[in-house]
This record gives sequence, C-alpha cells and structure tokens, in this order.
Amino acid sequence: MKCDIFIRSYKKDSEWLNYCIKSIKKYASGFNDIIITYPEGDDCCNHSFAKNFPIKEIHSDGYIDQQLTKLNANKYTGNDTTHILFIDSDCCFFDKFTPDTYCINESPYVCITHYDYLDIPWKSITQDIMGIEIEYEFMRRQPLMYRKESLIDFQNWFLDTKSITLTDFMANVEGRKVSEYNILGSYVYYINGHDKYKWINTNLDLIPYNPIRQFRSWDGINEKIREEINNYL
Repeated sequence: MKCDIFIRSYKKDSEWLNYCIKSIKKYASGFNDIIITYPEGDDCCNHSFAKNFPIKEIHSDGYIDQQLTKLNANKYTGNDTTHILFIDSDCCFFDKFTPDTYCINESPYVCITHYDYLDIPWKSITQDIMGIEIEYEFMRRQPLMYRKESLIDFQNWFLDTKSITLTDFMANVEGRKVSEYNILGSYVYYINGHDKYKWINTNLDLIPYNPIRQFRSWDGINEKIREEINNYL
C-alpha cells in the first residue's frame, strides 16, 4: 500500500491547518506524501514539507469547489499511490497512526449509518445525483480512506452515465446540493468496489479506534480549543 494524506484547505482555516499538520508530523508514519490543496492566492496554506497545489476555483461557492477537489484527489497524487486518506483542516491527531489504522485485513473501512437513524438532507440529494436508491450515509467521521482506483472509476462512471464530466457538473450545481463523500461512498457501495472495502455499520458493528479529534472550523478557535490542541501536541 502507498497511501497519501490529502487535505483541502483555504486561508480562513490556516490556523486549523497548521495545528493539523503539526499533529500529522508528530503522530503519523508509513505514509507516502502529504498533499495540500487550496484556492489560488491562499498561500498561507502552503507548507514546505508537503506537496502543495493552488487550485483555480470554478464555482461561485467555495464549498462546492473544495468538494470537487477531493473527488479529483487522484490527479494530485504520484503514480505509485494506491490509497488516499482524506483529512479536513479542523482535525487534530492525538495518538500514533499509520495507513493500517484505517484498514481491516488490509481493506479500507468506511463507517456507514442507515438513514432511518438520521435527520440530515443527504439521502434525497445523493439519490438525485446518483440515480439509485440509497439506504446509508457515508460521511460519518474523519478521516476517510479510499482507494485511488475508486476515484478514477467513479469519474469515468459519472461521465459515461451522465454524459458530463464531474468537473462540469459540479461547476453548475445550484446551492449546496451535493455531498462529496456520499456520492463517492454510494458509488463504491452500490455500483463498483463494494468487496474491496470493509463497511462498518455504526448501529450494529464495533467502531474501530480513531486517534483524531474532529473540531468544527465554523465555530472558530478559542483559547480553550487551543489549550486542548496544544496538549495533544
């Protein structure tokens, strides 16, 4: 396995990103590269030890652009990369981890929750995009690991099925009616690649240990949060 860590950030999250990167440097081992992508001009997100890619945004809402970047993450990885671990800027590790931390018997695991237990809008939104009936929500926690080939297969399937590239589709999304990890997760679960992953039903299965603290960047960073993060670091 050759696994890259992939982060999509922007200048308003630069303090979160700095803490996230420090935690990766302290606790991570066994990864191939760290890849940071950010909008053009947000150079405060650039880190000298990582592979940095400024992205030209195409949508009026940066929320959609960051989702598109993640769904195109394979385009920023090396040729030998086989897996991608997605992490948001507002996450901080507090214990040692490797790519195997997010695998079971060498297969990446994905946590899923049946929509009967949730009150969120992604079910109908994802069904409208994918054109299939969907039972589960696939965006249960950070980080998420996917095989690189799954992203490539999904992009090709989207073009073949919708007669439009994923990039062109996302550029014309109205509002925020898309969830990147839900459309990718539903593709892998229902259409192609199901047996290459382990699926953890949060209502039935033991949830694996996850050495990460996921914050909420929209709430901002206060002194209490800084103290907590500094204790990890």
